Amino acid sequence: MIDNFVDLSGSYCGLENQTISNTNVTGDYYPAAKHNVWLMTVSNLVASKTAILNILQATDADGTGAKDIDDDIDGTAAATATITGRSKATILSILVDTVTNGKTVILQWSGGGSATTYTKAAATDTTANEFADAAGLGACINASQGTYLTASVDGTAVTVKLANPELGGTITESGVQETAKLITTTVHAQCIVEVAPDALDEANDFRYVAAKITTNDTTPPTCGCIYVREATHRPDTGHCSTVVRIH
Repeated sequence: MIDNFVDLSGSYCGLENQTISNTNVTGDYYPAAKHNVWLMTVSNLVASKTAILNILQATDADGTGAKDIDDDIDGTAAATATITGRSKATILSILVDTVTNGKTVILQWSGGGSATTYTKAAATDTTANEFADAAGLGACINASQGTYLTASVDGTAVTVKLANPELGGTITESGVQETAKLITTTVHAQCIVEVAPDALDEANDFRYVAAKITTNDTTPPTCGCIYVREATHRPDTGHCSTVVRIH
């Protein structure tokens, strides 16, 4: 069993930060441990484009026979997570430049609170969530969602962050945008995949794991991944209740 591996618990570079333009890159293979966690971070991801974190398994550190990881309980749940532009963000940048009236910015914090719609109008009205320009949008966000989101303005750019990052959660923006005038770009987004060793095809000696990141964005986005592994010793060798977990 994987329990016999040398204890290499700690954090590692799953995949170094780099621009990944409409392609995929795979990081180093490591011997799997009792608990395996990958945290992917993405920046400069635009609307409708995706960055996909996929965990692979192989029979050695060279990646021999590399294939997807499936939940060995039902054989259907691949160890993968996807970030789509304007979702799962902790920091967003919103361009507001001579926007046509009626276009919208819709912000939702995953930790709670309802989605709030901000609409471009001739004049700023924070009570009605209507904004005339970038400064107006920033004022509206701070007035309506300031308990959990915060907006700062620099010229035509509105930066939206978590007001209390220690509480966790992510931001999704889903409004009706406008090319070159009202554009939301993900400055920073993240997702997590956890894999227990029971998910690996150990019967066929698949004991090594690696992160693969794929994007369809030519912007291009910058992506990276941290791999955290816990000690290989465990009290039992049965199925874990959580074999593959996505955040």
